[in-house]
Amino acid sequence: FGDTVSFKLTATLPENLTSYESYKLIFHDKLADGFELIEGTIKVEMFADKDAQTGTDVTEKFNKTTEVSDDCTFEVGCNDILGVDGMTVTKDTVFVVTYDATLTEDAKIGAEGNTNVVTLEFSNDPYGTGTGKISDKVIVFTYKLVIEKTDGNAPLAGAGFQLYKLD
Repeated sequence: FGDTVSFKLTATLPENLTSYESYKLIFHDKLADGFELIEGTIKVEMFADKDAQTGTDVTEKFNKTTEVSDDCTFEVGCNDILGVDGMTVTKDTVFVVTYDATLTEDAKIGAEGNTNVVTLEFSNDPYGTGTGKISDKVIVFTYKLVIEKTDGNAPLAGAGFQLYKLD
């Protein structure tokens, strides 16, 4: 408990993007009860295409809120990515949202895991204002580890350990 877990959400755009007058793109993220969002870690980057190694930080051009009405932990999005000053968006553009969360004592230990669900809301009607939604989930596992030093049969009195975490 107390470890930081990093999350990455990726959205691609439709081939017919030029048919849209505006394009909505909103990430709705629902963290498992075993996670706590680390405030200030939400970042949005825009990449020229799926193979681009570096992106442009566009976090300030997206709305972020943890005060949401639906069943999610936070939302980050833009009601019209095509109309944002300073952003040139094409059908090849990829948006990536990253953030960190802390693993809390409410985390489920073992095979059940801790499910994080993201729902992407996006424009799906180039002739109107219709939107679609698609969801995906990841399961983060954490385990309890008991280590006991023995002489082969019984615990060794006074035995000690030093465990190290490799970052």
